[in-house]
Amino acid sequence: MCPSGNAVFDFRVEVNDALIQKLYKEWLEVGKYYFGDYYPLTPYNLAPDEWLGWQFHEPAKGEGFVQAFRRDGCIYKSAELRLRGLEPQTTYQLKNYD
Repeated sequence: MCPSGNAVFDFRVEVNDALIQKLYKEWLEVGKYYFGDYYPLTPYNLAPDEWLGWQFHEPAKGEGFVQAFRRDGCIYKSAELRLRGLEPQTTYQLKNYD
């Protein structure tokens, strides 16, 4: 995902239209948050055995999203990431797109 829409598909081969529609709907839900606050949740890295994560947050709306990636070579099945900009007295709803 990125802040603007793009369609970089090779239409010379069979395209999974259902997947494209699913991903586009996801982008419609979260794309607006790219213009809010950005918080890296891990140090930037390209290591095949580490997690990588970041957060986009719209403080005025109390909404945003997190992207976290567990690389193939990572031995840790989970990661504890400290989210930023949240209000302690607020209850947040989580949605896992995977």
